[in-house]
Amino acid sequence: MNEICFKLLKRFLTYDPKRRITAEEALTGKWFTEDPKPTPPEISPTFPAKREQHRAPLPKVDNSHKKAEII
Repeated sequence: MNEICFKLLKRFLTYDPKRRITAEEALTGKWFTEDPKPTPPEISPTFPAKREQHRAPLPKVDNSHKKAEII
């Protein structure tokens, strides 16, 4: 983690809300304005939502044994 990132995180985590950095201040700071610039969301890779991913079927469990056989 570089020093600029560390300082920004420290300002985000400031306990006193009056001294804490605002979103507007953060977005105009070095972390968001120096090169390399953040990638615009429209060209960032996308991934399917977890709920849309197909899961492998669960294996069948053999329940043909009797309780007495287990004990």
